[in-house]
Amino acid sequence: MCVARTDLPPPPSQVMLVTISVVILIGSLLFIVFVVIYTMATVLTKPLQWMEKIANRITDNAGSDLSSGIDVNEDPFFPHSPVTEITALVREFKVMIISFGGGGAAKAATVAITEARNPFEIDLQAVEKIYTPGLPHRHSTAASVKHKPTAPSAKIYPDAESGRWVNAGKLSKVAVPELTTSGRVVQPTFAHSQSLFKSPLFLWVVFSIVTPLVLVLVGTSFFVSFTIKSELPGWLEDVEAASVALEKDSVETTVTLRAGLAKEIMEQPVRDLHLYSRVAGWLYFGALERSDSFTKVETGATECLASSTCAFQADWVCDCDWLDSHNSPNPMPTCDAVSDGKMKSRGGQFQSFSVEFDSETSDASGGRMTTSGGTTEEGTKWHTHDDLPGKEKGAAATGYETLYDRVRVYSALSVVEFPMYNYDESPDYSKQQGSYIGFEQDGLFIGYAGCDAKILSEPWTWKSSKDNRSPQLRPELCPQNKVGYDPRCR
Repeated sequence: MCVARTDLPPPPSQVMLVTISVVILIGSLLFIVFVVIYTMATVLTKPLQWMEKIANRITDNAGSDLSSGIDVNEDPFFPHSPVTEITALVREFKVMIISFGGGGAAKAATVAITEARNPFEIDLQAVEKIYTPGLPHRHSTAASVKHKPTAPSAKIYPDAESGRWVNAGKLSKVAVPELTTSGRVVQPTFAHSQSLFKSPLFLWVVFSIVTPLVLVLVGTSFFVSFTIKSELPGWLEDVEAASVALEKDSVETTVTLRAGLAKEIMEQPVRDLHLYSRVAGWLYFGALERSDSFTKVETGATECLASSTCAFQADWVCDCDWLDSHNSPNPMPTCDAVSDGKMKSRGGQFQSFSVEFDSETSDASGGRMTTSGGTTEEGTKWHTHDDLPGKEKGAAATGYETLYDRVRVYSALSVVEFPMYNYDESPDYSKQQGSYIGFEQDGLFIGYAGCDAKILSEPWTWKSSKDNRSPQLRPELCPQNKVGYDPRCR
């Protein structure tokens, strides 16, 4: 039977509250982080999208004016966009577009004359002969020439130095428009060898994307830790109360189940023992009238000590149909398959007894409260039918005055003892092992043991020792190493 408890503490509501709070906090922070990451990703990638758009236009203009429809002065940045390597990349991209020429690029280009150093030596004497001062010459004026004269020979011929320079042709001097971000002029300059940790793009990615994620994790961990720290004592109290209640419930359930098991196991033996002891008391105290018959009661202690194949054990009946606990299928049963059935085999049942004989310590009635020794099997003697004190009473034996009285009166108890054993037919071989009575006055041990014939026919196999604590219980009857079973020592 199981016992259900209704006084267990309810689950702590704080757990659900903390769970909801953490879910809301994490959801809010993740939404904020998503917005921040999306915004920064848009800001950082807009210039790249602009470059992709321009590249697609240039590809579409292949075979015609490459710069058609392209405005290099367009600002591809959001207001207050960070200055990073992408800013420099956009600037160089615009320079590349301008070099394509065309209408869009012409807005940012001016014509300039550039001269290169003449690699050939000039004979100044020959130049003097052909040079006429004041005549126009092909090289450019000092105002438009981009070189640095080094020879001082222009003292005689002011323009003779120009012979050492030749016209390299007309080139377009690219005038890169100023790069503006939200109206402010920026001049991005980045060293190619600078450290990664000094890169503006790296720092902005870390600051705008990585840092929010770290802050979310740290903030969530701190919030959860702080909440658990503040709520844990209350939770522990609830858990402790629930644990105690469960433990108590477990103990009560265990006790109830074990009590039920003990009841099932002990109900039949206790009922039988009550009947057995009541009838025995009535017999010994004269409440029941007996006949003059002496029901068969045997003893095999002396006989079986002398021979291992004694007649006592040979005559002992054990029918396999009795399902006795001594003959369970494992190990191999030792019962006999009686051909005439179990009802017939019951006629062979008989009681047995064993009682030690000590001429030095026994009185005239057979009583014995001490022992003279007997530390070997041969040194311990046992009574037989022929030497029971009080045997001369015969059919007049009654009560429990002498050893013979006690044995003969007990024989009448067979009308209860045998049926009590036979009615139990438990298929699991759990039938009782036997019923006995032990007497304090002389140590008489008498009863019926079912299929166990040796318990009463081989009492000399028992020895008093520290393990069975008999020397501590009755040292005057069972000193250390005393051989022979005495029920008073157990």
